[in-house]
Amino acid sequence: MQQRRSVSVTLSWLAITLLLAGCVNRTSFTPPANQIMPAATRTAQLSAIKQWDITGQVAVQTEAGADTANVDWQQKSVSHYVLRIYGNFGSGSAIITGNPTMVSLVASDGKTRVANTPEKVLFDYTGWFVPISNLHYWIRGLAVPEISSQPSYDEFSHITELKQAGWTVRYDAFTNANGVDMPRKISLSNKSIHIKILIQSWQFDNDTTVATHQQS
Repeated sequence: MQQRRSVSVTLSWLAITLLLAGCVNRTSFTPPANQIMPAATRTAQLSAIKQWDITGQVAVQTEAGADTANVDWQQKSVSHYVLRIYGNFGSGSAIITGNPTMVSLVASDGKTRVANTPEKVLFDYTGWFVPISNLHYWIRGLAVPEISSQPSYDEFSHITELKQAGWTVRYDAFTNANGVDMPRKISLSNKSIHIKILIQSWQFDNDTTVATHQQS
């Protein structure tokens, strides 16, 4: 029975991977500029981006199963964000809103859940543990500050792999958004879960973009 379930989960994950690959083929991306710069300069450039709007897809695999969803992530400031999740993802659509005092999730059935962290409120709703707090940095290609990390870089100082907080984060592709090379395909894994993120679009305001150029 365990082997049969494992095969079923593997096939589901393969189907999700092919679905995400199809999204890649149907979407036009601006290739990265691949500017040669020191890693510290690129880190400063990415760190200067404080607000953004991301649309994309996320796929999650655990021993219990695999699922996928569409995502719209609006980061309004360091501690204010709105994360819209819709599609499958176990339980339908949801809106997660975070601020310095609390995190709330409003489900498609109108029920509201409240927790101290986005990880807790999302886990209570879907059963999936997604490290949203760390993704605040990882999604930009940055290590979480003040936590031990092992980053690897390519010849353009794009981060290609990051080991931190028990996770391995791989950056498989980049795109250029407003003159800045940003992650486009990210894979995260630990001992119990594997997550794939495909970013279809990055948007951040022109003032932020100018500031990143000035720091580079």
